Amino acid sequence: MHIYIGKRLLVAIPTLLIISIFVFSLQKLLPGDPILAMAGEERDPAVIELLRERYRLNDPVVYQYFYWLGSVL
Repeated sequence: MHIYIGKRLLVAIPTLLIISIFVFSLQKLLPGDPILAMAGEERDPAVIELLRERYRLNDPVVYQYFYWLGSVL
């Protein structure tokens, strides 16, 4: 019984990792810029830059994925 559970856990970990990469990629492929929607009508460049830094959207995509994964967990 323990071997069966162990095998299932070993299969579940890569599966969850692949699903998380897929979901993150779908979010990145959505059209539009979420920061521009959050900034409102004014769209002050300082506010836009502040929001990009706050949500770490200036970082490379790999770092963004790991920050996102940490938030999800």
